[in-house]
Amino acid sequence: MQRATILSVGAALTLVAALASAGSIRVKMGELHGGGGVPPGWKFSMPGGDAAKGKEVFATLECGSCHEVAGEGFAAKATDKTGPALTGMGAHHPAEYFAESILDPNAVIVTDVPDWTGPDGRSKMPSYNESLTLEQWVNLVAYLTSLTGGRRDGGHDMPAGQQAPGGHEMHAGHEMHGPERDKTVGEYRVRLDYIDSEDEKRPGYLTVSISDAATGQAVPYLPVRVRIGATKSARSVTLKPAIGPAGPQYDAAVLIPDETEGLTVLVGAATVPVKSVEGGKYRTPRQVSFEW
Repeated sequence: MQRATILSVGAALTLVAALASAGSIRVKMGELHGGGGVPPGWKFSMPGGDAAKGKEVFATLECGSCHEVAGEGFAAKATDKTGPALTGMGAHHPAEYFAESILDPNAVIVTDVPDWTGPDGRSKMPSYNESLTLEQWVNLVAYLTSLTGGRRDGGHDMPAGQQAPGGHEMHAGHEMHGPERDKTVGEYRVRLDYIDSEDEKRPGYLTVSISDAATGQAVPYLPVRVRIGATKSARSVTLKPAIGPAGPQYDAAVLIPDETEGLTVLVGAATVPVKSVEGGKYRTPRQVSFEW
């Protein structure tokens, strides 16, 4: 049996203070039990940490020997050790993804990058759940999520010439522009991903993923449009439903110029009957704007 993550008194106080600062959800007992034991809109999130201290943890654990982080002053990655580059990765994953990866590297296995796994098909990365205090873990996650610069795409490396759905040849990497890539609006969490075409005159590939903000489940059967640009003359593009690695999503081949300043996602009412205790859920049109 694995030992629990080491928890010092100071770390416990730090965690409690961070959670308290996030505010409280106030709910009646009937609502709590009527929602299956959790209140509407509830979602556990990582408490805020200290990114500067997290960088120190990263150095102490010698994470840079396997993971490249450009511009952070770490020594070059050892040639006989391979792990994903973390430069800009904070713009591509939520804090909870990093938190799980540190404690359980085998929770998610990337199957098309063989260098990251051993002969047994499991991750080469060791688990740190027995060597970190909770405070160090929270700070390390804060540091990883702060790594949003250093590369234009802020995403994963893809082999050059790889094709996105629909046969569009792309540059290596998810070319996600702007400082943010997902937002919550109403009952939805809306996430954007964009891959530039290798030919700057050809369309890239835009994907919008929409999930229930409370449950995290992907929501299908929604009419989705994207307005490209922040002016009245902005183009409007209708996205088509598709199935991606994480389930239902919405996408389109579209050229988004580098000078684009803003993008708005418009979500219409569900196109099928909604079986829900919340009568208006998925029936209210929503829109959310992103800086690009």
